[in-house]
Amino acid sequence: MEQPSVLIEDDERLQQLRRCVQDETTPLAARVVGSFVLLLGLQISKILRLTTG
Repeated sequence: MEQPSVLIEDDERLQQLRRCVQDETTPLAARVVGSFVLLLGLQISKILRLTTG
């Protein structure tokens, strides 16, 4: 797995996660993907392959 070129501090990660959870002006799908990235470190290409099954 390729390592990220830029790391963010924990405070910044929490601030972004709060925005994903609370900002209802952002589309729900974008908030969910953002949460997966911030919480689990998932790559967006892998998130796009997720299915409900």
